[in-house]
Amino acid sequence: MSLRSKRYLHQKLSDPRFLAAFISSRIGQTIAAQVRVLRQREQMSQADLAKCLGTSQNAIYRLENPRYIKHNTSTLKRVAEFFKVGLIVRFAPLSEIVDWTNNLSETSINVPDLTHDTGFVDFEEPESVEADRIARLLTVNDVNAASGAANAPTSQQRSESLGDPVSTSQDPHRMNVQRSLTNYGASQAPERRGVLANG
Repeated sequence: MSLRSKRYLHQKLSDPRFLAAFISSRIGQTIAAQVRVLRQREQMSQADLAKCLGTSQNAIYRLENPRYIKHNTSTLKRVAEFFKVGLIVRFAPLSEIVDWTNNLSETSINVPDLTHDTGFVDFEEPESVEADRIARLLTVNDVNAASGAANAPTSQQRSESLGDPVSTSQDPHRMNVQRSLTNYGASQAPERRGVLANG
């Protein structure tokens, strides 16, 4: 959205009726899209999800209706627990909601569950990684100097010692995680316009 468009929207939001409609549409469309995508990702029907949550199919239908806005936080909490995702209920600046809507993507709607949430993966600061790599490189060079070329590590050993990305990429677990994230795919998450238009 251009700066001019945002200024125009800012003016429109000063109208109480427009403001109310804007807030309602963001709530209804976002929840409807996410619930539907989460359900379809598990290859469940509305009836299946209703049974697992101990509610009616009509209740799931309402959740997936972008025009429905009378959501019960207890129901949303049960949905979040079932799919092992988080639920954020908070007030926010209107500009933040506008930006989030404009930057809507597959990952915004098709959120990963706990198993595939890479935000919990431990990582080192870049400086620490580089310092550790240099230290290991110096160690390998010292070994080469002391032991001679005959006892020098092979190229594969050096690759493993230095944490070569090629070796790391062959880690089966990491490959499975990457494959799982890729398999979420666009075919399982509606495109932006489809999500907002079809509900």
